[in-house]
Amino acid sequence: MKRELLPLVLLALCTTSADAERNDDAKPWSYDPLTNIRAQFPEQEPNNVCPGQAIVCGDVVMPASIGAPGDVDYYEFIGTAGTLVTIGTDNTGGGDTDTYLELYPANCAAPRLTFDDDGGPGSFSLISNFVLPSTQPYHIKVRHFSTSGTGDYKLFLTCVEPTPPPPNDTCGGALPLEPCSSGNLTGDNTFAIHDYGSTSLPCTGFTAAGKDVVYSVALSAGDTFDVTYTAVADGSVYLITNCADPVGSCVIGADDTLAGQPETWSFVAAASGTYYLILDSFGTNTGSTWTLDYAISCPPQVGACCLPGPLCEPGPCIYTNADDCGAQGGTFQGYDTSCDPSPCGVTIGGACCLADGSCEMLEPSDCDNLGGEYLGHCILCDKVPCVATVGACCFYEEGPCGLLVECQVLSSLDCSVLGGSYVGHGTTCDPSPCAAPPPSGACCLVTGECVCVVAGDCDGSYQGDGTDCDPNPCPPPVATEQRTWGGIKSIYR
Repeated sequence: MKRELLPLVLLALCTTSADAERNDDAKPWSYDPLTNIRAQFPEQEPNNVCPGQAIVCGDVVMPASIGAPGDVDYYEFIGTAGTLVTIGTDNTGGGDTDTYLELYPANCAAPRLTFDDDGGPGSFSLISNFVLPSTQPYHIKVRHFSTSGTGDYKLFLTCVEPTPPPPNDTCGGALPLEPCSSGNLTGDNTFAIHDYGSTSLPCTGFTAAGKDVVYSVALSAGDTFDVTYTAVADGSVYLITNCADPVGSCVIGADDTLAGQPETWSFVAAASGTYYLILDSFGTNTGSTWTLDYAISCPPQVGACCLPGPLCEPGPCIYTNADDCGAQGGTFQGYDTSCDPSPCGVTIGGACCLADGSCEMLEPSDCDNLGGEYLGHCILCDKVPCVATVGACCFYEEGPCGLLVECQVLSSLDCSVLGGSYVGHGTTCDPSPCAAPPPSGACCLVTGECVCVVAGDCDGSYQGDGTDCDPNPCPPPVATEQRTWGGIKSIYR
């Protein structure tokens, strides 16, 4: 409380101390040496009603005075949201004046944004590093503390452009914490913006009206998330699942201690999903440096895996991970899925009649690839007859000595087109049903030529069944000389 009547000795001591501070060349409260580069101009009366005299950041109003008891001076400037402003009064060489400073929003109406009485040198006022809440006109009100007081002063206005908030100021820029990891983080919420916690949070029992930053983490059901948060301010830390509804989605939080003391909790995720960790503080618009120790413990993750089963029967369901399920040819149903009830369906397949009359249980596509006839889902082979549509086809071909016989399983049409002799549906080539040709062998003609024929067709010397003309087994022909009959008779006369 302000006291105007003080013992003389105490008043003298206070005045001496203030004068000593006022005469100190450093004067950090007056923000020298900026004073030397500011625009300086005198107070312009009348300015005793809002909006008052227009000034801008960096201006110094000098000389100015509270010229009569009850006099009030207003000054107007345009401020940008987040800007740090320092508004101060100082002496002009005319002695100490007990000024009183107030800062109002655009309409000059209460409630005032901030105020100061004796924050400057002596009895002068100083509002230091106040963060402007929005972009709008602001109004400075200067008066004497006493309704009967008067005196001279100078007014200065210093503005520092706002430092942008950190990138994870909101959930939209939340920085991720790696799943199944642990670590230690440090940070500073001084330039963050209050976004969450204006309404009392059921998970902490209090509001969190401070400046906050956000981290995101993907948790699986059963993961344990341990947190220790220590802020210079009175910290508040909580975990939510919906940034648009922090109150309704807050799953755990802590605001049990005071400034500088740790807030801790351990949370076991009941459901898999993305969670948002809000590092906040209790005090309105407060922010400070902080440390965060965290650990995310992840139990082995498994889920239902459907393994292949017999056709037309459900496959077995086992619990394993995605990689192991795939290695076994199974279909992974997802982590945290259950085998009770079984999610595994029936493997589609049925009787497939193949061309040779056999039947196999196959999937439709496999049956088509083998040229078979698919009889329908879950029809069993022992319930249907399959008729062969192919059989043995005999081919006879002239070889080196006699006929060669070849047997192939073909359809009757293909056998006919290729010039073969079709034996019948369902016949096979093992053993071959094709008739053996009559035995043949090499036949030596008088000319020394060799031909392969059956014995009855040989016009020369038959060499025997199974003999071959390669190499030629026939002797060369007998040499002859061409003579006339008369010439031959003359030899024997």
